[in-house]
Amino acid sequence: MRFASVVFDFDSTVVDCETLDIVSEIALAARDDKDAVLAEVKRITALGMEGAIPFDESLSRRIALVAPTRAAVSLVAERIVEHITPSFLARKDFFETHRGQIAIVSGGFDEIIWPVADILGIPRSLVYANEFVFDERGIAIGVDTTRASAQAGGKTRAVRAVNMQQPIVIVGDGWTDYEIKEQGVADTFIAYTEHAQREKVIAHADARAASGEELFGLLE
Repeated sequence: MRFASVVFDFDSTVVDCETLDIVSEIALAARDDKDAVLAEVKRITALGMEGAIPFDESLSRRIALVAPTRAAVSLVAERIVEHITPSFLARKDFFETHRGQIAIVSGGFDEIIWPVADILGIPRSLVYANEFVFDERGIAIGVDTTRASAQAGGKTRAVRAVNMQQPIVIVGDGWTDYEIKEQGVADTFIAYTEHAQREKVIAHADARAASGEELFGLLE
């Protein structure tokens, strides 16, 4: 598959989880209603990833439910490397060969993504994500809404702003990843389905990869 640039989603693609779900599990550990809140967080995550609600609404609703502390976010940032998709780790040579051509554009969070980007050799300057806003108690009250990634259609604007070389391939599991191609900013969309399968997303993909081996086979 011909490309000049590859843009990866992060959650359920580069890593095997939804990072805000992991943050939620830690932040809610001592609450009696933990299970009910976690279920609602997962439900809202799914709605956003399937395009049923705008991403910015999905994000703000989940953060309001969880109200994670700075300490909880830092703990996830320490542990997230344990969740790197193994086949991605096995192909660090691909990331090294194409260094400068690969970006991560995510609805996740800088400080959680950076440790993974460092291991894979993706420059932090090519990570485009969100930033938590904490109050004086160290509790997250939202995100920096000036960032494109915090807004509806933000991934598309982020990729456009990066001004990466065409042709661009998008790899991800969610509707917001497909939207980048739908809105004419990318040339090809690969649905990555190893960790999450969303039929609405798959139906619009140019190709589907159920594993890292399949993905890198397509890209090479």
